[in-house]
Amino acid sequence: MPEVCTEQWIADRARLRVLHLQHPEWTQCRLAQEIGRSRGWVQKWLRRFREVDPTDQTVIMGHSSRPRAPFPTYPEEVEAKIVSIRGRATCPSAAGARTKNDPVFSARRSGDASP
Repeated sequence: MPEVCTEQWIADRARLRVLHLQHPEWTQCRLAQEIGRSRGWVQKWLRRFREVDPTDQTVIMGHSSRPRAPFPTYPEEVEAKIVSIRGRATCPSAAGARTKNDPVFSARRSGDASP
């Protein structure tokens, strides 16, 4: 199934590029209606097309979905505290209340490396 979606997505991007070149007077809403996509999708892809050379066909392949930066890491004591709170908390506000006066979390919020 993902291969079919990917092929359709690439086809939609290519069709958008062709329609935009053939009908520069069309609004983003009109392009979105013709392709069956949202105006936001059309806006995003027109911006990406403007950012590259007009002859560059690789742009229709899309961007990587890999995160640009690694996820933040926290000290083991902070992670252990989070795990213990998650195991006890019944709602997010309860977890927040437990961390408010905790020295491990207050030190992290203040930027102090040691609690």
